[in-house]
Amino acid sequence: MLFRYVFRKVTVSNLNIPAEEVPLFNQPTLVSEFGTTYVRDYRNNPADATKGSFNTVDVSAAATSIGSSASFLRYFVQNSTYTPLSRNWNFARSLRIGILQPYGNTVSLSFPAPTVAPLPQVIPLPERLFAGGGTSIRGFALNQAGPRDALTGFPVGGQALVILNQEIRFPLKLPIIGTKLGGALFYDGGNVYSRASRVTLRWSPPKPVFVAAIPGQPPGPFNPTRCVANCTNELNYFSHTVGFGLRYATPIGPIRIDLGYQLNPAEFVIPCQNTRVFCQQGTHLQKFQYSSTWARASDAELGDFCGDVHCAGASAGPQPCAGCD
Repeated sequence: MLFRYVFRKVTVSNLNIPAEEVPLFNQPTLVSEFGTTYVRDYRNNPADATKGSFNTVDVSAAATSIGSSASFLRYFVQNSTYTPLSRNWNFARSLRIGILQPYGNTVSLSFPAPTVAPLPQVIPLPERLFAGGGTSIRGFALNQAGPRDALTGFPVGGQALVILNQEIRFPLKLPIIGTKLGGALFYDGGNVYSRASRVTLRWSPPKPVFVAAIPGQPPGPFNPTRCVANCTNELNYFSHTVGFGLRYATPIGPIRIDLGYQLNPAEFVIPCQNTRVFCQQGTHLQKFQYSSTWARASDAELGDFCGDVHCAGASAGPQPCAGCD
């Protein structure tokens, strides 16, 4: 059981959002919070487990009364198990659930984000939950899962997180390399959600509806389109990714290379390219995603604590992360 107090200042730069929303997202963030973490590690090898389990619960509270920019509770739970299937084959799985719950004068996120003063007090951008990449959902690029800005399509994080990883690992006996190289077949499911009450298992969110400025004419530079329904880019749905990976054993932890294919990428709204008039169009993220990670033994011995699953800007205390390790 670990107890902690954290005070930090985080600034955000290079925001790809409309100018009207900059006052809401670009303010320096002060975080003052108390937290506790419970860890129970029964893995036979923290760097490359083949048997055992890893469990952790992290709870923290930030409050404006002790100097924080917003008041919110943070919950994070992880359960991972490792099961031998034969002498060299094993099955690894992991479930992670994260929730941010605002209280007091802090309110939940809304989509699209408000731009008219007085702006509401929301959980700051660096403290929100993000996912995507080689240690979370491998069907997304780094931190690309979840809600996006309604005008630019830029990821803005959410208040709830569900990640399910399942992986079958096996050796690849090759000349010269021998058994140091292994393979993996994996499935990743889940997403980042705008808030806990909107966690869902549905296959896809409602598709955006676009209309042209001149009805009956094909869209083009002189006939721009705009979104008229389902335009918020909230993207609350359960993503499904399958893929194949390679694992190369080193003395300080395995090097992992994964190729994931997302079965159900969602459509979201972005501005049209190369146009001087207001224009919106729909787009999807790439179905194939490549990622590479290095699971260092020194990290694994600490319970795989890192910030990849938690946030894009700064680590907010211990957050278990690596996909199944």
